[in-house]
Amino acid sequence: MPEPVLDAMAPYVDVLSVQTFPGPGPGSLDAALERIGRWHERTTRPVLIADTGNWCPTIMSPDRTGSARDQRERGAGYVAAAEAFAALPCVWGGTGAAGWRTRTAASG
Repeated sequence: MPEPVLDAMAPYVDVLSVQTFPGPGPGSLDAALERIGRWHERTTRPVLIADTGNWCPTIMSPDRTGSARDQRERGAGYVAAAEAFAALPCVWGGTGAAGWRTRTAASG
């Protein structure tokens, strides 16, 4: 997000609610953490990780590519992201797979 946008919105928001989908590649999660940290420093606002995740090929969607290679790697990505986000002092919440499951179940 451009710095002028962060500066303009900071007086009017209580929290930054962000979605981030770091891939399994080297440095992807670190880049997301660095960006979130910069936004927090710039605005002094806490950060809510409103959604995060990744994807992989499945039996029903075998051609799904671009993120994790399989469910094992996908799970490891969720664990790494959750631990990293929880370690940031500016992050005070999060959703993700649990929220997605709830929305999916509720929508049929």
